Amino acid sequence: MKSLFFLLGFGLLSVIACRSRDEQLRQSIIGVWTCDRGAQVVRVSSDGSFDQTWYNARDRGQSFEYKGIWHVSGGDFISTLTNKTAKKLNLADMATLGSPERLRLILVDKTHLLYEFGGLTNQWARKT
Repeated sequence: MKSLFFLLGFGLLSVIACRSRDEQLRQSIIGVWTCDRGAQVVRVSSDGSFDQTWYNARDRGQSFEYKGIWHVSGGDFISTLTNKTAKKLNLADMATLGSPERLRLILVDKTHLLYEFGGLTNQWARKT
């Protein structure tokens, strides 16, 4: 009987710790992030929406913009595209509308965002 209470208590503490970490990550990730020397910018809003823009540094006419919704669960950033547009690019092979994508968050602090997606580690910097 004691082991049952221990397991229930441990399980409850694990759920609380996970929710607490998710909430910390959620609060930390809100803001504007950039990579590729500013060619790519993502704005993560507190209302659960995001927008991301990219342009080709060699050909500024080539660009895309994504809009969608996001949340944090189990230490992952989960985003779902609701709209995408492109100039001089074919987005047919890129991210699918309505299909959630899961990024494994490695580090989120005041200046850095580090995550893993598709076996690659990506680093972004908070835009000031």
